Amino acid sequence: MNRILVLGAKELKVTARSKTALFWILVFPTIFAIFFGIVMSGNAGKQARMDIAVVDQAKTKASETLLATLRESTAVRLVESIDDQPMTHETARDRVRQGKVVAFLLIPNGYGKNSQSMWTGSTPIELGVDPSRTAEAGMLEGVLMQSLFSDIGSQFTDPQKALANAQETIASIDSANEMPEDRRRRLKNLMGSLIDFSQSAEQPTMTNSPFSSEGRIKKVDIARDTTGRPRSQFELTFASAITWGMYGCIVTFAISIVTERANGTLTRLRMTPLSSWELIAGKGLACFAASVAVAFALILLAMLLFKIQIGNPFHLSLAIASAAFCYTGLMMALAGLGNTAQDVSGAASGIFMPMAMIGGAMIPRMFMPSWMQSLSVISPVRWNVEALEGAIWRQYSIGEMAIPLGILLAVGTIGFFVGTIAISRKVG
Repeated sequence: MNRILVLGAKELKVTARSKTALFWILVFPTIFAIFFGIVMSGNAGKQARMDIAVVDQAKTKASETLLATLRESTAVRLVESIDDQPMTHETARDRVRQGKVVAFLLIPNGYGKNSQSMWTGSTPIELGVDPSRTAEAGMLEGVLMQSLFSDIGSQFTDPQKALANAQETIASIDSANEMPEDRRRRLKNLMGSLIDFSQSAEQPTMTNSPFSSEGRIKKVDIARDTTGRPRSQFELTFASAITWGMYGCIVTFAISIVTERANGTLTRLRMTPLSSWELIAGKGLACFAASVAVAFALILLAMLLFKIQIGNPFHLSLAIASAAFCYTGLMMALAGLGNTAQDVSGAASGIFMPMAMIGGAMIPRMFMPSWMQSLSVISPVRWNVEALEGAIWRQYSIGEMAIPLGILLAVGTIGFFVGTIAISRKVG
């Protein structure tokens, strides 16, 4: 046992002296976690707004009111000029076609002249949305409808506006020559009643009208329940970063075994009292220890820099140990089946990258389509990430941790078995 520990310590020292190995084992996973944590952070998402090219041909009070409302929106950003030149209809369409803005909004001549008059028609605005931005189209239409009708509510809650609106509507009815006489009479009677009501109504009465939003929405303070949810995006990305750190250990130690075997180092070591089993155990112990050390180093970094909270430290220790055992077994299998460093590197990339993509090490599983989430069960990366998340923020019980931990241990055992037999045959 002492000889295995000495051999394992030697492997760790050799690895620690390799700048390339340290980069892929520790530096790259840290950069990965920080970069994607910032990209997925909620603060970044709150600042994102849809760019809309705007052309105001009407230049009316109604168009100015509409644009003023849109400028106050936190969902859109108006692009009204290019290089200090007013936006034109053709330029706005080109900006959408080129993918530089999400949509264009054209307020044509005539908009607002009778937009406040009911039942007499109005000039519609034009909206052109990039066909590749279907996710934003519905949200954009909702923002526009809110802006368009924000002034209508005030017309029925403010007596003066209601009076002006009714008078303007009567004037529009009188000028609508194509309107049948019986309909004209009924509408004028209706507007006359609205004028009488507006002239005698008090402000509190109008405020309580069905068109008023006052008092219909009550905002209350909510303390978010974070049980079973990530408190920070970094809790997602650092779980994935640990996987990438262990992947770096796989490649580093597998290449080391193959290189030493090709150079005859393992053969010379076999001439010593060391048995083939002790050689394999020493290599495996070093890979396991490096994987565990990298995982805890990344967790410590996340706790210090990003204030990540660990839900259950004991479960986290089990998850890290099981994942390290799994990847050490995979390392043994790669080293036993590969003949050259190029074979090992290519096989590791070809096998691990697809497993990482469907397992949640690149994109969190919660953001994947359902079919990919179902497919992820074949990837040990999925169970590695789930075990880590279960300990960090999912608040898994020991029973719930049993499935991912058991799968990781099973995969590691199979890898050890295959790798040990293959390496023993090649070393002798």
